[in-house]
Amino acid sequence: MFLLITTSYSSGLASVLTIPRFGPPIETVADLAASDVPWAATHPAWIFSMRESRDPLTLRVISQFRVMKNEELKKRSFKGDIAFSIERLPAGACTFTRCEISGLRGGEDDAFLLLGFDALLTCL
Repeated sequence: MFLLITTSYSSGLASVLTIPRFGPPIETVADLAASDVPWAATHPAWIFSMRESRDPLTLRVISQFRVMKNEELKKRSFKGDIAFSIERLPAGACTFTRCEISGLRGGEDDAFLLLGFDALLTCL
């Protein structure tokens, strides 16, 4: 009986400790707006075109925007707790090098965000 109770407790504890602490992936701008994940860039120009919008989704995304210096943005992006802006050039290339964005992935929306989570960036 003691062995059965101990095994049950150990199994339950192991299952609680091995549950991933990640929520659903942020794939779209709507997902970003619904999350509490901030997004950042080095200049507020990233939101200039959105400031006059009356769309609640756009207003929510604007409220999550932060301006950060390059060093802080790079450090936070490697922690994976922030989304950040990346520009896709007309020919489809990105403004970051492969080394700078390794381990990051883009969302489904071709919009103003790149998420600092593990996977491959789709624009390379």
